[in-house]
Amino acid sequence: MSRSITISIILLALIGFSIFSLFRLQDINQEMTDLLTSASLAAQNQEFEKAKELSKKCIERWHEHEHFAGIFIRHNEIDEMTGLVSQLKSFIEQKNTALFCGTADRAITLINHIFSSELPTLTNIF
Repeated sequence: MSRSITISIILLALIGFSIFSLFRLQDINQEMTDLLTSASLAAQNQEFEKAKELSKKCIERWHEHEHFAGIFIRHNEIDEMTGLVSQLKSFIEQKNTALFCGTADRAITLINHIFSSELPTLTNIF
């Protein structure tokens, strides 16, 4: 009897932690997508100071989220996202809108891929 209770508690803890991590990753995905989109729009509108501040905020927020995301996400995707986000500041300082927007779009695509690959769907399970 005690084994079944222990197994049930462990199973409930794992399910709870998994649900928590999905909601947390969804929040990270939404926040990073919003920041990157806003920075890209600012760069397209030639608002370089605003784009620079948004890219700086994006870098800071990603580095805060990076530690939590490292628990669930493959490290090569985290490293790629870190590299993309880190390039944004130098591109906007050079006022290279094309590279800035292209890198921001790649980062948005990657963060959306990271989130969708963590969803418990049949495609991801099998």
